[in-house]
Amino acid sequence: MGTDLIISGGPEPVELLQDGSLGEMMIKELKLRPSNIGLIDPVSGRELTYRQILQYSCRVANGLRALGLRKTDTVAIVSENCLEYCFAMFGTIFVGAPLAQFNPAYLEGELEHAINMTKPKIIFVSTGVANRVESVNRKLKCAQKLIVFGSSFNDFLNQNTREEFTPDPVSKNDHVALILLSSGTTGLPKGVQLTHANIMATIAHSKESAKLLDLPDQLVALAVTPLFHVLASVGLINMVTNNCRCVLMPKFNAHLFLDSIQKYKVNLMSVVPPLMVFLAKHPMVDNYDLSSLMTLFCGAAPLSREIEDQVRERLGIAFVRQGYGMTETTYAMLMQTGFENKSGCVGKVRMGQLAKVVDPETGKILGPNQRGELCFKGSLIMKGYVGREEAIDSEGWLHTGDIGYYDEDEDFFIVDRIKELIKYKGFQVAPAELEAILLKHPKVKDAAVIGIPDERVGELATGFVVAEMGEKITERELIKENTVMAAQTEEQYVFYGGSTDESVEDGCRSLGELILKRMRTNGDDVAFIDGITGQETTFSDMLEQSVRLANRFHRVGIKKNYVVAIMCENRIELALVSLATIYLNAIPILLNPSYTPTELEHVLKLAKPRAIFVSSIALKTLLTVAPAIPSLKMITLLGSKEKPNNKITLFSELFDRNKLKSARAFTPQPVNLREQVALMVLSSGTTGLPKAVQLTHFNIMSVMAYIRQDAKTFGLPANSRVLGLLPFFHIYGYMMVLSSFCNGRTMVSLPKFEPDLFLSTIQKYEIMGAALVPPLMVFLAKHPLVDKYDLSCLRAISCGAAPLSKEVEEMVLKRLPNLLMIRTGYGMSECSLGALTRNSDKAGSVGQVNRMFWIKIVDTESGKTLGPHQVGEICVKGPMVMKGYLDNEKETRSIIDRDGWLHTGDTGYFDEDHDFYIVDRIKDLIKYKGFQVAPAEVEAVLLTNAKIKDVAVIGLPDEASGEVPIAFVVTQPDAQLSEAEVKAWVADRLSRQKHLHGGVRFVAEIPKTASGKILKRELRKLVNKSKL
Repeated sequence: MGTDLIISGGPEPVELLQDGSLGEMMIKELKLRPSNIGLIDPVSGRELTYRQILQYSCRVANGLRALGLRKTDTVAIVSENCLEYCFAMFGTIFVGAPLAQFNPAYLEGELEHAINMTKPKIIFVSTGVANRVESVNRKLKCAQKLIVFGSSFNDFLNQNTREEFTPDPVSKNDHVALILLSSGTTGLPKGVQLTHANIMATIAHSKESAKLLDLPDQLVALAVTPLFHVLASVGLINMVTNNCRCVLMPKFNAHLFLDSIQKYKVNLMSVVPPLMVFLAKHPMVDNYDLSSLMTLFCGAAPLSREIEDQVRERLGIAFVRQGYGMTETTYAMLMQTGFENKSGCVGKVRMGQLAKVVDPETGKILGPNQRGELCFKGSLIMKGYVGREEAIDSEGWLHTGDIGYYDEDEDFFIVDRIKELIKYKGFQVAPAELEAILLKHPKVKDAAVIGIPDERVGELATGFVVAEMGEKITERELIKENTVMAAQTEEQYVFYGGSTDESVEDGCRSLGELILKRMRTNGDDVAFIDGITGQETTFSDMLEQSVRLANRFHRVGIKKNYVVAIMCENRIELALVSLATIYLNAIPILLNPSYTPTELEHVLKLAKPRAIFVSSIALKTLLTVAPAIPSLKMITLLGSKEKPNNKITLFSELFDRNKLKSARAFTPQPVNLREQVALMVLSSGTTGLPKAVQLTHFNIMSVMAYIRQDAKTFGLPANSRVLGLLPFFHIYGYMMVLSSFCNGRTMVSLPKFEPDLFLSTIQKYEIMGAALVPPLMVFLAKHPLVDKYDLSCLRAISCGAAPLSKEVEEMVLKRLPNLLMIRTGYGMSECSLGALTRNSDKAGSVGQVNRMFWIKIVDTESGKTLGPHQVGEICVKGPMVMKGYLDNEKETRSIIDRDGWLHTGDTGYFDEDHDFYIVDRIKDLIKYKGFQVAPAEVEAVLLTNAKIKDVAVIGLPDEASGEVPIAFVVTQPDAQLSEAEVKAWVADRLSRQKHLHGGVRFVAEIPKTASGKILKRELRKLVNKSKL
């Protein structure tokens, strides 16, 4: 009957003979090497030992057991790759409950099918997909509890602190460990059930392979494939049970991928063919040291011999191993040895497994070099599909639906597929599923989907659509509305700035602990100088005073999560109060002292502070609105020796009762770094009243890690003096204060800009570095007063908060020849500081992506990721992106999408060197006869006119043209300039759509925010008033 034609992989590995469950095996393996590093998050730099992995996973297991979870109940995970995913996976396996894993890109219809099929009792979800899952679960009433990675998951862990766990016994051959979704050739996905024995067999095979290849102990492996994919989930279990150090990427990003290999000296990776093409062909690969790589395993789709050879030659890798498998076979049923492999070969049958090739029509077993359907049997074959019996034949053979053959050496080759599954980047996409979705569209009469070969991604799904009679339908409409493929499309131009060698936490469990640690290293060096009085404060004094203040705060009832408002000009008390508040894990909110009563009342009602610290310049406004703020229990006046009334405390009084408390004995309490808010700042409120931006401890600690890594932020030596002129209530100004503490520099503070004071302070204190905004750069470029002072000490300027024109930058460099560099950057309050910083000499560029940030440019209409020199919206992502707006979920969701991308509202582009350029605000773009005109471009040209001191351009509504540009001009003192001359200046230098068709208005000053941004709404008011 042809049994002699059945190919055997030989006996099972010895390791497979051990008793017990997968959970018992994993716990045993994790305990063998408690101090070894097991998991690494390459974004934050967080590293976990095997002991910590076991502890967190046991806490999850104990928590699940406390919720009443039984071995027969199912748990699901819907999330991107993250450390919490690992703990939830391992903890569920320890309990013995089946774990179902779903693609977080699933739309609601796909989630409904998956949840209804697997019926999980508990679902772990990431924040980006939580709302979708909750909506589906509300409809199905299936899961009893949703646990969101972040605050909900941490609360779950904190309620279950027991770090030991004993799994209940299970039948390893029958009990399901994982449920993974197979794409399904006849409709929606099916649930593949993998038993404890299936996965334990894979672990045993991996141990044997390591011996065969003579691989060293404690390999470093990179996990880049999504964990809901069998290659990744089973691979991860393999890694932690085989003493590997696993670097877990959240998703593929070219820069992060290569940077992680270089930084962590990765030895081993499991990849899919598109990644092999990337390694073979992308020029970026040559910029990184990948010499640590020893072994690559490639699966999920066929890999050409040409690409394999190119990777071997380019990277000098000894072993590139291909294999063949499917979700239904747990991992790989066929595997190359890694030595001399034949071209096109996918390897031999693995140990303990059986294979045969049969005629698809007759079922007859075929011999060598005869093409037929591949069939497999053995310990790696799944138990079956959820709720379905037809998967495996009566003799236990799995029929793969793939055509192949084996040669005389029992090496296997894949020829083609009976199935019509589309292999996209390692994912299996069922045409039937996409066809079914397309046919739901009311305008579609008929549809068919096929895969088109593509070297980069394997195959691309292409739809053929017949529209209903008389209907019109666009390609974009179908793609956007219907398929998960749109979410899986590769973003070629997503840039990552690389990780930092510095740990974000730096061994600290709160931001306050980190600040104290950094300040204690600087001792009696001068930290702060009042530029008006000349008073100096050392780091030791700052430390002592801020801790004494924190102790006093504690005694008067200020505690964790209480809000403390600070409303004053730049002064040392702002730094002291904010630090003391942070030490207590309370939340400082920084307010503009020039707020009107209306603005201040709005902000105080929003933030609900328990206490406020105010200087005399803002006291009157505060006292006007204070009676309307019920949360406010304490008002403290800064910089005064006299009380206006008995309800007000003087700042000096806070220290009288607390002189003996030592700062050395003070330790802040630990917090959940990613969830606990550390600071609130107010957005500029360009579309209404200000919003409160919530920045977490982790957000700001990430900024500090970046600054420690980039010790040459200003290109300045330690102990140099930097100017603190930008308002400390603005994120840019406040982060400059923290960065000076972090790097041991001296901050020379000025309360406001006055031309002579600004210039004389630079000269008197020999300022080497200054953080400025574009209006101050225009002042340095053009004001005649600059020539009266010696500014030769100034070596570096950092400019942000608004775009800086190339022309103004060049004028400043020419006027200040000792200035070594002008570092422009780009950021906003919502991303803690800067996402881009320029280190090159490209004038006009705001630089390249900062460490720990991702950036992309997207089309403002379609959301498509754009390539070089294409103008679109700037989107950023990373650990410095805010938690959200206080009590404003709608606005938070409008700016941060479900994938964590912050949509900045600014337009820009990048060039071939990945240098970025800012064009303008999306809402400020002038729409002239279908053209998009950037006001910043017109403003930059006008500022090159020596007679113009300052300028702003806005769009005026126009019936014929849509909008027309109008300029508001401030002339230099005594300069004579006509409207015709201004219009001609632009007309000679820019194309017609950018001409000043709306005319010119001469004004005394341009209205701006405290950070230097032009208040264009005020200019529109001027125009509207003139029409009345």
